[in-house]
Amino acid sequence: MKKIAIMYHRADLDGVLSGAIAYDNLVKDPLNDVYLISSDYGDDFKSMNLDKYEKIYMVDFSDDWILTHPIISKRVI
Repeated sequence: MKKIAIMYHRADLDGVLSGAIAYDNLVKDPLNDVYLISSDYGDDFKSMNLDKYEKIYMVDFSDDWILTHPIISKRVI
């Protein structure tokens, strides 16, 4: 079973809806163990224990700094 996180931008409705759409599609595969993570710019990624996920889908974030963050850069989709 693949542990997958969906980090969605909680500050606005398009972020929440994007997270819901991604979740709805990913849970259709019975081999996926999918978790939703509410997030915002400036959140402390270390406290989120992101190392336990094989893949991290990030929806409704626009900054490139997320892609270079050492904790999630190798897992982000």
